[in-house]
Amino acid sequence: MCRCVYFCQLLYRHIIMNRNEIFTLWVEGPLDEFTKLCLKSWLRLGFTIKLFMYDEPCAIDISEFPQVQFLDASDIIEFNEKLESYAEQADWFRFNYLYKYGGMWIDTDEFLIRKPPDNNIIISSEACKKTGAYAVKDRDFTPNIGVLRFPKGHKIIEETIKKCANAIKKDLKSNSNRNSLMKIFQKIVLKKCRKLVSHPLEYCPISWSYCKDIYTQPNVKSTNKYMIVQPEMEFIIQNSVGIHLWRNLAITKGYFDKKTHNCIFNKLLGLVS
Repeated sequence: MCRCVYFCQLLYRHIIMNRNEIFTLWVEGPLDEFTKLCLKSWLRLGFTIKLFMYDEPCAIDISEFPQVQFLDASDIIEFNEKLESYAEQADWFRFNYLYKYGGMWIDTDEFLIRKPPDNNIIISSEACKKTGAYAVKDRDFTPNIGVLRFPKGHKIIEETIKKCANAIKKDLKSNSNRNSLMKIFQKIVLKKCRKLVSHPLEYCPISWSYCKDIYTQPNVKSTNKYMIVQPEMEFIIQNSVGIHLWRNLAITKGYFDKKTHNCIFNKLLGLVS
C-alpha cells in the first residue's frame, strides 16, 4: 500500500468516527444508581448515547432517559453462554463493536467531568499497587478497558478478538483467572502500543484501593497508600476527565449500601441534578 493511500484511509477513519457518541452495554434488569448517575454526566456534556441491551426493553424504565438510544445488543453479537460473568460479556461486546464500527466505549460506572480529548485512540488506565497483594513492580499503571476509543477495524482490536475467541473456545469457565478477556487486551497493548495509554489521573484518578472513600468520605485523603499517589477531589475536579466508581467492588464490599450523606458519590450526584 502506498503512503498516500494509507494516510487517506487514516483521514477517512478520523472523519467518520463520531466523537460526540458513546456506546455502552447493560446486560440485565433495571438500570442501577451508578448507571443513572453516569448517563446523566454524559448527557450533561452533550453526548449522544447508544445503550445496548441483551434484556427486554421493558425491563428498563426508558422514560427516565428519553435522549438515550436503547438498542438490541444481539444485532452486534449474540449473547455468549460460555462467558462466566456479565463483565466478560461486556468485554466481548465492546471489542466486537469497536472492530465493526469504531467509536468510544465507556463503562456505565465512569462519571465524566469533562469531554475526553479528541484523540483517535483512547485507552484508560489505573494505578498499580507497588506493595501488598497484587503489587506490580515493572510499571506505575496498567491499561484497562473502562474508556476505549478506536477507529473501525483497528489491528489492536482485531488481534484482541482473535485471541479472545481462542480463549473462549478453550472454555473460560475452567480458567480461575478473572477478567480473562481484559487481560488479553492488556498484554497486547503493553507489548505494541504502551505509549498510547492514558495516565490514570485522566479516567481513574481514584484508585480501586481507595474505593471506600467514594462512598464514605467527602474527600479522598491525599496519601501514598500502597505507593499510589492519590490526589484530593479539588485536583480531580479541575484536571481529570472522569472518575471510575468501581461499582462491583463498592457493591461486593458493601460500601454503596453504607454511603454517607456528604460522600463523594452524592457530591457527584449534585453536579448532574
